[in-house]
Parts: sequence; C-alpha cells; structure tokens
Amino acid sequence: MCRVQVAADELAAAVMREAAAEAEREGRTAVIAPAALLPEVPHGDESGFDEQTAPPFQALTPRAAKGLEFDRVVLVEPAAIVEDGERIDGLRALYVALTRSTKTLVVVHSRALPDELSGTDMRGV
Repeated sequence: MCRVQVAADELAAAVMREAAAEAEREGRTAVIAPAALLPEVPHGDESGFDEQTAPPFQALTPRAAKGLEFDRVVLVEPAAIVEDGERIDGLRALYVALTRSTKTLVVVHSRALPDELSGTDMRGV
C-alpha cells in the first residue's frame, strides 16, 4: 500500500496522476472515492469522453465497488468515506474500498487518515 498526501487543492490532480500511472500497468484499474468527490474524477461514459478518449480506469464509490476486484486501486480521501455513513457503516465502506485491489493500492488524501488507518505502516508495500 502506498500513501500520497497532498494539499486539498491538489487532490483531483494527484488522483488523476496516480490513476493514470497505475492504468499504464497490466490489469484493471479503479478509482474508489466518496460520492461527493467522484464528479472530480473523469469517467469513460460522461464529461465528453468516448470509448477512444476515456481514461483507462473506472471511477466508482465504495458501495458500487462492493463485490468487484481490480488489479490496482487508487483510494481517494478515506476520512470522507468514513464520514459518508454513520461511523460503523462508514468503516464498512472503507473496508470494502481497501479490499478491492489484488495487487496495488494507492491511498491519495489531503485530510488526516481515520484513526483506524493512521497507525498502519502504509509505506510502499
């Protein structure tokens, strides 16, 4: 797991940079973000993208990602995911998001990580 902390105004650009880098590698890539931040991440089916110009990754919420697997996941703003639901539901959503990747997980955030993650050694595993 790799952690990328940025200033709030750099979050969207950092997510795009990390997602593009992961998408260049073999396998399926997804960006998992809280619903409020998802519009900032381009999808292949909106924002003027078509099949030939779509970014090579999916962007979805933790709820939409439930039951899916990806080789690589860029997880956006874990604290906001926890806050999207009541505490327990938010932690469950975060667990879903954290466990969708089979190979690489990159956490991009501007806010402090939730207490449940802050003690975790997240240096490039």
